[in-house]
Amino acid sequence: MRIIGRTYPVKAQKRAAYLRGLVHAANNVIFGEGSATNFCRKLDQPCALEASKGKRSRATCEHAKTNVSACARSRPQIVVLICSDQMFDEAFDHLGRGVLFLRLASPQLPATKDLKAAIDDFEPIVEGVMAAVTQRVKSLYAPLAPDRNFQRVGGHAIAKAVQADPARFAEILSDYHVALYRSDFANPKKPGITGAYMLDADTGFQQDHFHKTVQTIGLESRKDGFHLLNAYHVYGVKSDPGFHFDVMNVNGRAIGHILQDVVSGKSSVRGDLHLNATPCDRLV
Repeated sequence: MRIIGRTYPVKAQKRAAYLRGLVHAANNVIFGEGSATNFCRKLDQPCALEASKGKRSRATCEHAKTNVSACARSRPQIVVLICSDQMFDEAFDHLGRGVLFLRLASPQLPATKDLKAAIDDFEPIVEGVMAAVTQRVKSLYAPLAPDRNFQRVGGHAIAKAVQADPARFAEILSDYHVALYRSDFANPKKPGITGAYMLDADTGFQQDHFHKTVQTIGLESRKDGFHLLNAYHVYGVKSDPGFHFDVMNVNGRAIGHILQDVVSGKSSVRGDLHLNATPCDRLV
């Protein structure tokens, strides 16, 4: 376990940048300091960051260390944000679906001994959340429902329920799956593809496969900080970006909702017939 902390500013004018600075510090630990926005995936090969022995060349996960990517071998399994009441609302607004919150009911964090006890007590909950995310059935995509473009637009408070009582994580996701998932929803252009989470009675978010066109993580995400952390985590559990939802009207008509890309700020229009929305609130 590694703890990343920063002293909360006494002066109010310095507090606006506090949370983003903390997130940048966390990203520097996870991705390394620099410009990396993804992870080396070739874990079956020798690591290029390790010193090689002898003169023979060998295949490495990053040949000649030319690729700018973080080492997946040291990637954290889960990210937990420990915060007091005074920081919760701001932190939740930016990271409510991305990290798991250990919220302490006090204006500031307690003494080290009490803080350690709170972390120890929270550990079984962390294990439960990790199991629920990594072992969920394929059709249960509730953890991936976008925060701003699904939960807030449709009034489905999944993240709020989770962070209010993370010990009920699996139960909360199951309840929202039952309430929001329609297995008979048929893609109006591809009738053979069925199933979607319903934003409302007419608008479905249908899961789609990974493909390169939705890899929307770049330097803008690293600069923003919040988006990079959100893109690679689902309630704190590590998750790879690429998955997205096809957004459409059940009858193939205009979607009728305005969605927004959290990084570029660009918005859709009500007359759009189809949109690709990522779990981390990008439109692609």
